[in-house]
Amino acid sequence: MVAGLGAGAATGQGAAGTAGPVAAKRPMTFADMMAMKRVSDPQISPSGRWVLFSVTEVSLEKNTKVNHLWVAPIAGGAERQITFGDGEASGRFSPDGKWVSISMKGQI
Repeated sequence: MVAGLGAGAATGQGAAGTAGPVAAKRPMTFADMMAMKRVSDPQISPSGRWVLFSVTEVSLEKNTKVNHLWVAPIAGGAERQITFGDGEASGRFSPDGKWVSISMKGQI
């Protein structure tokens, strides 16, 4: 028995001794894979404090994929979505790190 986990850990029971819900295992499907957001194109700010990246969401129902740009502090913390249009990509920091250039529908 592992210290600190309690007797229920060894039996698969919860802290009160009751069995908790167990999700049934199943193979991953194509729809599951398409539901996952894809993170790509990380760009580090000139100060080294931020990372800018693209997140792609796929909609099988609409037969679309849409990119939006996000930033997150390198030191850790909450990420923030910074674009909300019909699709943005290729985010790049300006040399001073105060601005971000983006591509929208193939236009810079």
